[in-house]
Amino acid sequence: MAGRSISSLRVPVSRLRRQCDPGVFKFKTTAEVAPLAGTVGQARAVQAMDFGLNIGAPGFNLFVSGPPGTGRSTELRMQLERIAAQRPAPRDWCYVFNFTDPARPRALSLPADRGHQLSHHIEELVETVRAEVPKAFESDEYAQRRDQVQREVQAQRERMFEALQKEADARQMAVNVTPMGITTVPILEGKPITKEQYDLLTDDGKHAIQERTAELDSIIAQFVPQLRRLDRNVAQLLAQLDRQVMVAITSSLIEELKRDYAEEPAVVDFLEQLSEDMVTNIDAFRGQEEQPQNPFVGLAASARESVLNRYQVNVIVTHDGSAHAPVVFEDSPSYYRMFGRIDYRSSFGSMTTDHTMIKPGAMHRANGGFLVVEAMDVLTQPLVWETLKRELRTQQLLLENLGEQLSIIPTATLTPEPIPLDVKVAMIGNSRIFTLLQSVDEDFRKLFKAKADFTIDVARDARNLQAYAGFIAKQIADLGMRPFDRGAVARVIEHSARLASDQEKLSLRMM
Repeated sequence: MAGRSISSLRVPVSRLRRQCDPGVFKFKTTAEVAPLAGTVGQARAVQAMDFGLNIGAPGFNLFVSGPPGTGRSTELRMQLERIAAQRPAPRDWCYVFNFTDPARPRALSLPADRGHQLSHHIEELVETVRAEVPKAFESDEYAQRRDQVQREVQAQRERMFEALQKEADARQMAVNVTPMGITTVPILEGKPITKEQYDLLTDDGKHAIQERTAELDSIIAQFVPQLRRLDRNVAQLLAQLDRQVMVAITSSLIEELKRDYAEEPAVVDFLEQLSEDMVTNIDAFRGQEEQPQNPFVGLAASARESVLNRYQVNVIVTHDGSAHAPVVFEDSPSYYRMFGRIDYRSSFGSMTTDHTMIKPGAMHRANGGFLVVEAMDVLTQPLVWETLKRELRTQQLLLENLGEQLSIIPTATLTPEPIPLDVKVAMIGNSRIFTLLQSVDEDFRKLFKAKADFTIDVARDARNLQAYAGFIAKQIADLGMRPFDRGAVARVIEHSARLASDQEKLSLRMM
């Protein structure tokens, strides 16, 4: 070094900037260049992305790594749109009332676009039944059948009282039916004995009356249970009559729906349970005038609405039958936006909820397709990363509110039936986040086995120069700008090399 002159280390000014000869381009302006579909110089990343998005094996979710501006998001969106367009729309999902376990709403799956159809059909069913039931109970036929039942029972009651009166007559006694029960009165000279007459009787006469009274009381004690059974029978007969009327109204409507959904066994089972529940809760469908006059008897308005509410179908995810697999970009992946929630309503000073208050999240909407999230956003939101891993690991959408996970004391709430999960998650982040997760999180290594790594520069060769020109042509077209001539493209190439700090490379940070 000491023997060499400083002048030998001088770099000519002409070499400080590597110029791009416009003659390498065969076009005059970018108007003649086909816009580039994709990114410049990211062949390996594009190939890895294509692999990760297309492979169906569990655990091959995708991590897209690279600095912002390298085209990672643009390329991901393009590939997702292309792949999703080749796949059919997934099935709809609904939550319905669970008639055997109300705290655990049932999840029903239907073909695409049939979720709203089921909801509409059930609404029509309920409205039809509500309109027809009051008419049926106000009809002359129903009144005649009800009167017939009551007359038959009244006849049995009269025969029983006649038999009881005969027993009383044989013992010179009379029986009276009062609201407090059946009382007995001794008869003397054809009339009920008075207290004064009783006091004038001899001891033998009093003893005889006491014996006759005891005998009749014993007969009455056997008579009362029979009378109660008769009252129960009439209540059962009237309830059976009401049930027959309700079945006559609902059976044909339910059977028609069952035929429409014959290929969906879970829906058919729900319809059968719904039909039975409607018959059980007849009072919810009676008109207001059909309710008992006593305000403490029968269904109150709120209770009636609560019963009717259970028949609603909560469609949480639906798809157009002609659509394709969903692609969901969640820009704000908070817990509830990602995984859904269970809302509550205030009712008479308390908070209540039901299956109609279940709201979906991004995971529900992306089920059967693809979900894209930013890694930093997912990692910094409370419980989002842990819940995301759990659902990907179990392949189930288990919906529960955030407070239930953090609460030490369990609270009464809903536990909706889990929904099977089939989603491909693409998480976008930088290489530092990827390296950190790889080193400290075993679940990440198992769940995100595919990685697309976008670089920040590319070799300055003839192929990439032409690709750069195509990229510039696309940006000009998208922004509505006037076309560049090849000299302007050459200057952009020179500026790209300056950004890369290397005359043999071009920067891929397009921002």
